[in-house]
Amino acid sequence: MLEKLFMKPSYFLPVLLWIVTLNACKKDTQSLQQVNGKGLFGVWELRAVSGGMVPFNADNYRTGNGSLWRFTQTDFSRIYKDSIYRSGTYSVSVGTGTDLNTGRKIDQFIFNGNPAESFELRNDTLKFYNGAISYDGDIEMYVKIAEK
Repeated sequence: MLEKLFMKPSYFLPVLLWIVTLNACKKDTQSLQQVNGKGLFGVWELRAVSGGMVPFNADNYRTGNGSLWRFTQTDFSRIYKDSIYRSGTYSVSVGTGTDLNTGRKIDQFIFNGNPAESFELRNDTLKFYNGAISYDGDIEMYVKIAEK
């Protein structure tokens, strides 16, 4: 019965289009706990900055330097030396950010409802992409120091 139904072009094409449409409508979302299979929740500490007009100082990025990001399920905090100077709610927009140095698409944070830093979470390193290095932009690299 099905063979006869799908052998007729008048039935086959609408069914095929319906299947393609259903698959195309799947939204690319990820749990806020997992970005590219990695856990975002926790506390992240700055370890390196490349680019920009940042003078080198070996002590700036050692363990305990105090430059932190904290992520919970819905909230973020930007902390420096035990003081929160930026906080609120966040979400992750998958594939809408851009690494301006290479042009490749990466994820982007939405902080307090506004598009913000492009980022990637790979190999247990959280990288923020702030502009193009050739225009004084930088890439900040953080490592996770706590799960909460």
